[in-house]
Amino acid sequence: MEAVFLGIIATSMIFMAIFALIRTIVWVLVLIKLMTLINDVRNDYKTISPKIIGFIQGFQGMGRFFGFMRMLRRRK
Repeated sequence: MEAVFLGIIATSMIFMAIFALIRTIVWVLVLIKLMTLINDVRNDYKTISPKIIGFIQGFQGMGRFFGFMRMLRRRK
């Protein structure tokens, strides 16, 4: 009877080891995909960054202009 229980325990441990191996392989694949996505985002950022910086600087300039106009309105 003890041999049956030991066999069940051994079989379940084998399945747990197999599933742990599968889980490790899946995590490695996910990390590889994540690294490629990060590299793609980094490359896209390098091309888009000057446009975004120009837009933000233009927006800040408009904000300064509107602030100046508010000061003129308040003084009157």
